[in-house]
Amino acid sequence: MAERASSAGWRRGLARIRQRVTLEHLGITTVILGYVLILIGGVVRIEGAGMGCGDDWPICNGKVIPTFTYLTAIEYLHRVVAGLILLLTTALTIVAWRTVPPHDIRRGLSVSALALVLLQAGLGAVTVFAELDPRAVTAHLGMAQAYFAVVIVIALFGSKRLRRDTARGSAAIGRAAAAACATTFILLLTGAYTASSGAAWACPSWPLCGDKYVPTGWSLVDIHVLHRWMVLFALVAIIWLVLASVRNVGASAPLTLFALAALGFVLIETLIGAANIWLELADWVRISHLAAATLVWGCLVTAAVLNARAMARSTA
Repeated sequence: MAERASSAGWRRGLARIRQRVTLEHLGITTVILGYVLILIGGVVRIEGAGMGCGDDWPICNGKVIPTFTYLTAIEYLHRVVAGLILLLTTALTIVAWRTVPPHDIRRGLSVSALALVLLQAGLGAVTVFAELDPRAVTAHLGMAQAYFAVVIVIALFGSKRLRRDTARGSAAIGRAAAAACATTFILLLTGAYTASSGAAWACPSWPLCGDKYVPTGWSLVDIHVLHRWMVLFALVAIIWLVLASVRNVGASAPLTLFALAALGFVLIETLIGAANIWLELADWVRISHLAAATLVWGCLVTAAVLNARAMARSTA
């Protein structure tokens, strides 16, 4: 009898957990852990821990639990958090397909998120086997940022607060948000390639790079100059988004707030980029650079989603 009562208690507890853990909760948790994973990935690259587990994958130095050194511990933590992301995304997909209507965009996005996680894991293996080839490192970061954007959309589209919001979106804001997201994503990719290819110190001055003003080839200096141009393009696009949201009197306050936050973070990121040169690529500055860039990306995706939701609501 005691065993039956205990089993019934466990079932009731699990039922309560299933009722309380909504798709929105899972989405927010996954967004946070996704951001943490991106930062840990940056630490792996900056500390040179990409081969901390040798050329083994998914095991580490021939073991499930290896003998830890500093670099091994960083890479192992990266893999553990990636595994947690996989579990969370699987749960996210299951909950989405069980709880939302068939036509809901979150069903397809949850499958896309799961596919991105699996592809990212594959790219992680390729990165190890290719011994940190800059192209593999860049693709790995790009996949992580794409995943981060998808789970932000999943979390926001189910928000109860968004459903109560009466603000109006606009096509002008949508165009500006698209331009800002596109230029910022390219900025992230060029930043990853600049760092992983050894081009981060190709321009030892800021804001100019000696007598090199535009990229004319694919030398380390050209790669670095291209990254700096992308900072300028992204900044202009984000200013365009801020102006579009401020001018639209019907735009929601959160949308404008996230656009302004993106502008603030990109200015901070630019300053940190300069500090990379001034402080000769100090590790904490390089990690801060990635952290700020990812926040810019997250704010822009959020602003784009808020506008898209507002437009969909007004035309429904």
